Amino acid sequence: MSLPVFPKEKIGRKNAINQILSSIAMEELALSHIINAEGEKLQFVLGTLKECKPLESQTIEQVLQVNQREKDMLDVIISKQIVLKSKMQSALAASIHEDEDENEDEDGDEDEDENEDNEGDEG
Repeated sequence: MSLPVFPKEKIGRKNAINQILSSIAMEELALSHIINAEGEKLQFVLGTLKECKPLESQTIEQVLQVNQREKDMLDVIISKQIVLKSKMQSALAASIHEDEDENEDEDGDEDEDENEDNEGDEG
């Protein structure tokens, strides 16, 4: 696994939000790979994975132990999903606020132009 590469120059707000959303997408992809691997592990233990021979001496207790570990892993993944959802909502909210700020700036510029025109008429 490679380390992340961060830009050396300053990045704008919009670019930063896009990078946050991209990092969330990459984390989601990683979680999907973990879920898939856990599913294959369970299939292996149950003997339903096509590529492998089933284990011959599995007891019910061993299967239940594996099942509990799978449940624990899914609990961790669900917790991570909740954090990622919150992170994504915050990034999207920041993006919306940025759009509103840009609209206000555009409206404010128009008002200034109108004021300058009116001042010229008075003088």
